[in-house]
Amino acid sequence: MPSRTDRRDATSLVAAVSNMSVDFIEGVKGDSIPEAAFPPGGSSESIKLVVHQNLTSALIFENDVDWDIRLRPRLDKFSAASRFPTQRFDSDLFEPYGDPANWDILWLGHCGAGFPRTPPTTQSKPSIQNIILTNPHDQTVPLPKYLRAHPFGPLDALATSHAPHTRVYHRANGGALCTVAYAVSQRGARRLLHEFGVKRWIRIWDVEMGDWCAGSDHHDSGKDSSSHRRTSSESESSMKMKRVCVTVQPPIFAHHHPPGGESNIGGVGEGYARTVETMYVRLSMRMNLEILLAGGTEEDLVDQWSD
Repeated sequence: MPSRTDRRDATSLVAAVSNMSVDFIEGVKGDSIPEAAFPPGGSSESIKLVVHQNLTSALIFENDVDWDIRLRPRLDKFSAASRFPTQRFDSDLFEPYGDPANWDILWLGHCGAGFPRTPPTTQSKPSIQNIILTNPHDQTVPLPKYLRAHPFGPLDALATSHAPHTRVYHRANGGALCTVAYAVSQRGARRLLHEFGVKRWIRIWDVEMGDWCAGSDHHDSGKDSSSHRRTSSESESSMKMKRVCVTVQPPIFAHHHPPGGESNIGGVGEGYARTVETMYVRLSMRMNLEILLAGGTEEDLVDQWSD
């Protein structure tokens, strides 16, 4: 929101220290948008901008995003892993995450993601839909006891499914919450704009996007069937299978809980996240910003989830 200059200033600083440049898109208040319109907010406006400017791809952040100072090696690993679900292994340096014509969403930051849902036809054999790639011995991953999206939330399934300090990569067809950070291709942006701008949306944006990646379209439920829909059902099913969303656990980007825990989205953090922290992130950029601005090095930083 334009009024949150504190969020804008903090994001500008952590991006600058990380040698990144960001463009800000002003959020829109819900009461200024007709109910039938595309969901209000920064994400929807960002999706429109990607389509309108015909951008090849874009990385979209929420304004309380945080990441580890060791970001680039994590993105390099994700880059390699993301090519497997898209079945593209070329080494084009200009497209480190593969040809954007072959994927829709790279869900890099969230507050909880499910493991892949196994299609009925592949329960006894691996497929691109359900394979999980692992990166063991990743020291940027906190111990299992810290793997939770919220200070008072339950432990993630990853805490018990894999060895400590393991990061995993897989298709995002098991659901995910929070659009802390995600990359969208031109193909993906057009599909999302059609799905939720033209065909209408019903629920919260991240829930809708998570179900879209999983192949579920709840906005169609309750509608009268028609001969057109019956004729096109096989084609629609095929298109759902071709949706390519890839995610990572724990997320590479996460929500930072600032002093006061205030949020403009659904009252998130009101009276609950009393501690200043960033879940999932060990050497937090925001938590160590003052040290970094004073010229500190990685050895000087505070590990908020140390072993």
